[in-house]
Amino acid sequence: MAIQILNRKKTKLLKANRNKRVVLLELGVGFNTPTIIRFPFEKMVREDEKWSLIRLNLDEAAVPDRFGRRAVGINEDIARSIQDIKGSMDVDRYRKEDDCDD
Repeated sequence: MAIQILNRKKTKLLKANRNKRVVLLELGVGFNTPTIIRFPFEKMVREDEKWSLIRLNLDEAAVPDRFGRRAVGINEDIARSIQDIKGSMDVDRYRKEDDCDD
C-alpha cells in the first residue's frame, strides 16, 4: 500500500515538473532500503536532463558518474552541513522587510 502511494506521488511530481529545472535533495539515504528513495531519485535524474541530484550522506554519498555535473555527493554529517549552508547565506536577505520599524 505505501509503495503504491509513493508511486502515485512520484508520477504526479514528474508530470507537474516535466521540462522544469528540479534539484532532488537526498538526505541521509543509504542502502538499507534503496528502492524507496535512492534508486527512484537516480531514475528521475536519468530520465530528465533538466533534473539534478544532491546526495548528502555520511558514508554513502556516491552518485553515478554518468550524471556528470548534474549530481553531487557530499560525504559529511547532515547537521554540520546544514549549519555550514546557513552560515554561508545572507540571512538579512531572507528577513521580512516589514519587521523593521522606521
